[in-house]
Amino acid sequence: RHLHRIACAHPGDFAAYAPVSGSFWRPHPENCAGPVRLLHTHGWRDQVVPLEGREIRAGFAQGDVFEAMQIWRVANRCVRHYPDLFEIGDGFWRRVWLDCAAGSALELALFDGGHGVPRGWSACTRCPSARIRAGAIWPTPTPRAVSTMTAASMNCRPTCIASLPS
Repeated sequence: RHLHRIACAHPGDFAAYAPVSGSFWRPHPENCAGPVRLLHTHGWRDQVVPLEGREIRAGFAQGDVFEAMQIWRVANRCVRHYPDLFEIGDGFWRRVWLDCAAGSALELALFDGGHGVPRGWSACTRCPSARIRAGAIWPTPTPRAVSTMTAASMNCRPTCIASLPS
């Protein structure tokens, strides 16, 4: 939860941010300092920090992950509200925004689990999909360029590659 606040206030302090099973606290920030590279991973069945957030006690509430993603889309100047790419594989459901500010990246990876770091997460943060080496978490490629990438051409473990649309 604190990582979102840090990324929002200081987007350039780290190469990228990869929060797991947390989001902003309420109230959500009005805006962020600038574009960020962010991979948010969250359990579909998380009851400690539900995707929708929850009130811990009066005046102290966890934020909504989907509202946070809207804040990130605005900060990253993404052209569309809906993702440019959808991927399912290796235990993750990914939603990726590619048409955003240069140098930014935004991805939401959901997994069938609860609160915590999912199995295989550390390997997939190094190479969550073809887009990482192609540039989604680093410089943003076009969706067509991404669709022509292969695991072999990126020296990426095949377990991290989900099928991409042609």
